[in-house]
Amino acid sequence: MSVKVSRRDRGENLNSRVIKGVIRGAVVGAVFFFLFLTAFSAVILKFDLKGDAIKVFPFLSVALSSFIGGFVSAIKPKKNGAALGALSSVAVTAVSLVAAAVTSGTVGKTFLFAVLASFAAGVLGGISAVNIKSNRKRRY
Repeated sequence: MSVKVSRRDRGENLNSRVIKGVIRGAVVGAVFFFLFLTAFSAVILKFDLKGDAIKVFPFLSVALSSFIGGFVSAIKPKKNGAALGALSSVAVTAVSLVAAAVTSGTVGKTFLFAVLASFAAGVLGGISAVNIKSNRKRRY
């Protein structure tokens, strides 16, 4: 017969769960950032896009990956979704900053809009993760 041990009894407090969630969200967000960049690069090459159409893809990749990272960071703790999403979006923003600096040699002024989009998407991802209802029936 096994005895169920709660997280509190195992010594895992809220702070460690929050830190693990932010790290998990940051890693997942960074991985998805590179996946989206790869996919959007393939779309650009496949359809031979030029000009202003190309400028949308970096914003989409930063925003989508920040949303996913914020969602992943807040899904386990189920608390402080906006804060956890914002913290995980900082890592995605740092990765995109390094990618922009490596590819173009400098970071343009439009990068500020990408930072704002990343922050907003991370916050929205964290909030949406906290507000997802469980399929289990609750007893009251």
